Amino acid sequence: PTEMIVADLETLRDIARSIGHALSAKRARTALERFNADLEEKVRRRTAELAARHREMQGLFNSIPDLVLHLRTDGTVVHCHRSTDSATLAAMADPAKQPVVQNESLGAACAELGTRITKTCLGTTEAILDHNSRSVYVELRWAAISDTEFVVFVRDISARKQQESDAAAMFERERQVSEMKTRFISVASHEFRTPMAAAMGSAELLQNHYDRLAASKREELFGRIQTAMQRMTGMLDDILTMSRLDAGRLAPTLVPVDLPAFVQGVVDEIRAGDRDAHHFDLETVGTAGAFVSDPKLLHHIVSNLLSNSVRYSPRDSVVTVRIQQSTNRVRIEIVDHGIGIPEADLPRIFEPFERASNVGTIKGTGLGLSIVKRMTEMLDGRVSVESAVGQGTRFILDLPVLAASNS
Repeated sequence: PTEMIVADLETLRDIARSIGHALSAKRARTALERFNADLEEKVRRRTAELAARHREMQGLFNSIPDLVLHLRTDGTVVHCHRSTDSATLAAMADPAKQPVVQNESLGAACAELGTRITKTCLGTTEAILDHNSRSVYVELRWAAISDTEFVVFVRDISARKQQESDAAAMFERERQVSEMKTRFISVASHEFRTPMAAAMGSAELLQNHYDRLAASKREELFGRIQTAMQRMTGMLDDILTMSRLDAGRLAPTLVPVDLPAFVQGVVDEIRAGDRDAHHFDLETVGTAGAFVSDPKLLHHIVSNLLSNSVRYSPRDSVVTVRIQQSTNRVRIEIVDHGIGIPEADLPRIFEPFERASNVGTIKGTGLGLSIVKRMTEMLDGRVSVESAVGQGTRFILDLPVLAASNS
């Protein structure tokens, strides 16, 4: 009986051990299945998070108008995002092509950045890139993302640079206009004051001492008043002409002109006003049909240049007018032997209110040559000057043979 009891106990122990093992295996499987399920859920959530983050980053990249380059410090491109705002930058770098950066000047600019990138380096610079034989202004913003890699945002700022240039040019024009107004006030006040004082002084003498003045003295005083009035009238005419030119209220009326006879008439007018103080030579080279121009504009141009030659030349000197006429072009040269124009003054001699620095006390407003240039351009021509101090001045008019207008 004892042995049987022992045997039964052993059997019961084996059964209990088997049951224990079975329960342990079942719990292990259950735990493993639960772990696998948790792991799969975590993987699913992580995958969804990564996909969402990828979409977020892709949307962020797609919203960036700049060209974005991820580079190594040796210049190798790791990743490239084409610009969505500038076709020029998009053409400079294409992720689908090798090399990615296809513009040498852009590659050189990025490589130069790579030589000074550090882990904490962050900055902005501007560069001028060559693209299809033109200059492209870009802004480069960079940041290091490791010891050996950095990212560069490239933005096309050509339009902004053009706007800045236009604004600077506008400010410069405003400054020039302001300076011109200042010079005009200064010149006009000075130039008007002198003849006005002469006229007022002469009138006062005539008013207070008319009966005691000799006839010759009265004539002289009346002549001074007339000369002063003519001078002020001429200055006012120049100012009004410049105003009409600026307002665009002068338009050429083209008609046939017998150029040699026309110029001879202008020379005769200047000679009469000059009272034969200078000698005039008129030379004509070549012959052609009637020259087509605006007589009023042409008269103002030629008479102004001749008046300048007389004003700045010594008495009894020769003023030469040379006409070279061909089928397509007309060249008129007016040459004097006067004081000349300093070389430093030549570039600005056709600007309003500008006069040569050696004119001394010779009167003038500085508007005449500016008006000449504007009127010559209205006739599709060009005016130039050659001069040397003490040797005289040569003004050259180059005019095309135009078609007559219907007006």
